[in-house]
Amino acid sequence: MSKTALFFPGQASQYVGMGHDLYEGSPQVRDLYLMASDEMGADLAELSFKGPAEELKRTRFTQPAILDIRWVNTVHWPWRACCRSRTPCEPWSGGPS
Repeated sequence: MSKTALFFPGQASQYVGMGHDLYEGSPQVRDLYLMASDEMGADLAELSFKGPAEELKRTRFTQPAILDIRWVNTVHWPWRACCRSRTPCEPWSGGPS
């Protein structure tokens, strides 16, 4: 059994464009951004992928953007990798608290 570990940076590591490749490649990821946007009352995908960077740096947007990309990487990516390899695996995730 293989093991996968994912570690994620915290606030101030965000940048315009982060997660765009995952968003474009997966309807599930697009749905996740849509749900987050509905909760926030702002278009998280638009802000994350097109900026402006100064707006993305605001905690109101930074925290949801980082949480969204962590969620995508924790839930979506490891299972796809395991399924493609057909190898049982135990994905783990960690980040700053």
